[in-house]
This record gives sequence, C-alpha cells and structure tokens, in this order.
Amino acid sequence: MLTTFRRRLTLLFAGTTSLILTVIFLIVWVYQNHLYQAQQENLFQNYLLELSNKLEADIHFSDNWLALMEAENRLIIHIEENRVPLFFPGSWEPASSRSELIEKARKKALDEQVDISRPPLTTSMRKTSVMQIEGEKGDIYQAAALLMPSGSTSKALILLQDITEMRQRKLSLGIFFLLLDLAGFAALFLAARLILGRAMQPIAEYQQRQTDFISAASHELRSPLTVIQTSASVIEDDPGQAAAMSRIIRRECSRSGKLIRDLLLLASSDSGTLSRKLEEVEADALLLRLFESYETVCRQKDISLKLHMPDDILPPVLSDPAYLYQLLSILLENAITYGIPPSGKKPVIELSAHQSGRHITLSVTDHGPGIPDEKKEAVFRRFYRGDPSRSKKEHFGLGLSIASELARQLKCRLTVLDTPGGGACFRIELTKTGTSSS
Repeated sequence: MLTTFRRRLTLLFAGTTSLILTVIFLIVWVYQNHLYQAQQENLFQNYLLELSNKLEADIHFSDNWLALMEAENRLIIHIEENRVPLFFPGSWEPASSRSELIEKARKKALDEQVDISRPPLTTSMRKTSVMQIEGEKGDIYQAAALLMPSGSTSKALILLQDITEMRQRKLSLGIFFLLLDLAGFAALFLAARLILGRAMQPIAEYQQRQTDFISAASHELRSPLTVIQTSASVIEDDPGQAAAMSRIIRRECSRSGKLIRDLLLLASSDSGTLSRKLEEVEADALLLRLFESYETVCRQKDISLKLHMPDDILPPVLSDPAYLYQLLSILLENAITYGIPPSGKKPVIELSAHQSGRHITLSVTDHGPGIPDEKKEAVFRRFYRGDPSRSKKEHFGLGLSIASELARQLKCRLTVLDTPGGGACFRIELTKTGTSSS
C-alpha cells in the first residue's frame, strides 16, 4: 500500500511539475517563433520597400545588383514594366521552379485584388500583404506583390524570400524543447522518487514497526489465552480440578492484564497521547521509596538489595513522579530477574544516586552475566529476548522497551553500561530543576 502511494505521489509530483515545465517551454517556443518571424517579416518589408522606392524613382536595376540582392537574402525578384518581364535569369536556383513560384505568387495576389497582368485602373499603388507560398519540393516562401502606376506606364514587382530554413529552425527548436521537456520529466521523476523515498522512509519504518508490534503482541496474547482456554476445558471435564485450574486462570489473566497495560502504554507513546504531569521530584526520596517497596521482595528471593545515597540532600528534578517511579521499577525488576550471577554467588543489586554538574544520575546495578556490547541497543527493542529461555518465564520482552519510551517521554537519558567485575548498570540521567536539559 505504501509502495503504491509512493508511486502515485511520485507520478503526481513529476507529472504536475513536468506539465508546468511543458507550458513554460511552449510559451518560450511560441514567443521565440513569433519574435523570429516578426524579424523576418520586417526584413522582408524593408527589401520590398527598397525595391519599390527604386521602381518609383525609375532607377535602373543592374544584373549585378539584382544578383547580389537575391543571393545574399535568398530572394526571388520579378519585375515587370507594362506587363513585360524584366529579363533576369536569377542568381540562385530555388528547390522549386522560379517560374512556378512566381506564378503561384501572381495567382495569390489576385485573391487580394492585385492583378499585375492588367493595366492599373487607378493611379494609386496597389500592394498585397505578406503571403505564404509553398513550393512543390516542400520549400516555403514569404511573398508580396505590388502594382505601381507611373504616367502612361505601369510597373509591377513580385518578391519572394525562401524561409524554408526558418521553418526548419522553428521545427528544430520545437524538437529541442520537446527533448528538453522529456529529459526534465525523467529528471523530475527520478528526483521525486529519490526525495519521496527518503521522506517516506521513516513512515515505512514506522509502519513496519507497527506491523511487527501487532504481530508480536498477538503472539504474546495467544499464549495466556491458550492456557486459560485449556484450564477452562479441564474444569468442565473434571470439576475436581477447579481450584487448581482457577489459580492458573487468575495467574494468566494477571499476565494478560499486565501485557495489555504495557501495550496500551507503548501505543499511547507512539501516538503522542501519553500524558505527563511534570513537577518537582525529590530524587532521593523517590529512590528511598523504591528501596522500601522492593526490599522485602528481594529478601524473599535471597537477593541483597543495597541503597547508596550521597551525604547531601539531592536537589529536585523536573519529572513525572509516577512515570519516573515506573521506570526505576522496571529497571529494578529486570535486575531481579536477570541479574543472577552465573557463579552461584548471592545476587546483589545496588540502587544509587549522585549528582554531577547540572545532572542527577540514578543507577540500578546488578552483578549478573551482563549484556554483550552488540546487544546493548537491542535490549531496548520491543519483545526482545536475548536468551530464548526467557520465553518460558512470565516476561514478554517489553520491560526495557517501556523503560526506554518512558525515558524519552521524560526527556531523560537512559543508558546501559558494564558493571566492573561483571553485570549490567542502567543509568538515568536527569536534569536538575532550574537548568536547561542537555
């Protein structure tokens, strides 16, 4: 779905931008053609004006002058006096026949009521507009004709200019703009694909995390539900087992309830709806309360729980007391579960606090097997279990991931280090009240 959306968005972006680019190129092409055509028409009108002025002044046209005029400007000059053509073979050979081109111009002049084959009916000069003449070989000309009465005589002029090259240039310019447009579309498509790919990568990663999260959550919920279903079946078949099965059902319901609460907390954190109540928290008092709550639990498990506090009273920190206590509880429960020394020695867990500069650091230290360096980041991932045997225990691999989310919500730094001599040390770095966070 995300791939399809990305593809559609890429095509939309590239297509829209390319359309705008095409319109710009089209406007530029039309403007360039119009400008070039206007320049060519102005030059043609100047040639026509120069020739008509010479005719009006009765200036003699030499063959050399006509030849030079034609050759330099790709002109075809046809002059008649009293309907008798001036003999001039021409200085260059057009693609089509000169005589046929002149005849086409003569016929087209008739459409504008300029007939150079008959004596003028008025004493005023008659002139056509600039006309388009197509030769038989695909050559293109702009043409004009004029009829000029002069006393008892009349003079006529048919002027053509070869503009085939201009048309080819216009076509070449159009092809160039088309290729440029296609290249622009390809470049825009690749750029859009790259940019959108990078922009949507976090979305894809988030979607994958959500998929993995749902899959793992479904798997974890399936286990206690299966146990509950099996226990209920045993009670139906053998009512005498009701008491034992009920205990199992209550235990699994408790596990499922804890799992659901953990999942809801993570979901709230992901959606940004996890609410915090920031206030001044006495870190030493919070650590002391945690020690008192878990001392009995540790004693029952034959674990030595130690508390190390500085001599001076710690300054308060700005945090959510409930979430901070939950964060510390998760770290302590993790140490109780996995901080067992491999040598068989009595487990020792240490709670400590110290301040340095503008920070207060709370630590939970165990002397167990520790965490390898390559797994220190992985332990904070959801449903991560470094030891496959953990799947048999009453833990879902969510504790440290919840701790990480709580630390992120509280804007404190959570790290894991090696304990000297073996073990893991989780540290929470908090900022003192009245100082900016790092």
